[in-house]
Amino acid sequence: MPNFPNYRLHHLEGSPCDTLRQPPTAAWSYEAQALELAFQDSSYHDIRAWQWDFGDGATDTVPYPVHAYAAEGVYNVCLAVSNPRGVDTLCREVQVIINATNEVENVISVSISPNPITGSVALLQLETSVKLSAPQIIVRDALGREVLRERLRVVDGKVSHELKVGHLAAGVYFCSVEEVGRVVWQGKLVKQ
Repeated sequence: MPNFPNYRLHHLEGSPCDTLRQPPTAAWSYEAQALELAFQDSSYHDIRAWQWDFGDGATDTVPYPVHAYAAEGVYNVCLAVSNPRGVDTLCREVQVIINATNEVENVISVSISPNPITGSVALLQLETSVKLSAPQIIVRDALGREVLRERLRVVDGKVSHELKVGHLAAGVYFCSVEEVGRVVWQGKLVKQ
């Protein structure tokens, strides 16, 4: 016998499935681009009004605000949402920082060729006007595990370095050039 669902169900007063009569639940996320943050409301249960407090004295009443902070720091951001059945507030700390790679990416040029790699060696070429004293190339797999680390030798602002990648399995790898713990370049490497 087939199983026929009962479509004559109605809401049960006080049931957690009765979303039409629930007070709101606040939820939000954000994406950062230097000092500017784009906030996304993901609250649920019939939201009718939003009240954002960005932790620096500024506020907004739209569901998806974009806010620019004046300085780096940690800010306590709160979202209060409401509907006819109540109000809910969610506060979280956000850290606003200027990414070091954005500051120096205009003066550092890196290329890896060939990319994708079919053999066991790739050539890394780097040109920079920034003084680098001890740069390293670090290659990580898709799980973030370090699979290769090599020191680079800078001569007159240029590097020409052979990456020995014969031991790597086929896949996508993430590369970064780091100078004393600071990332100055990031890119991808594909091994076939």
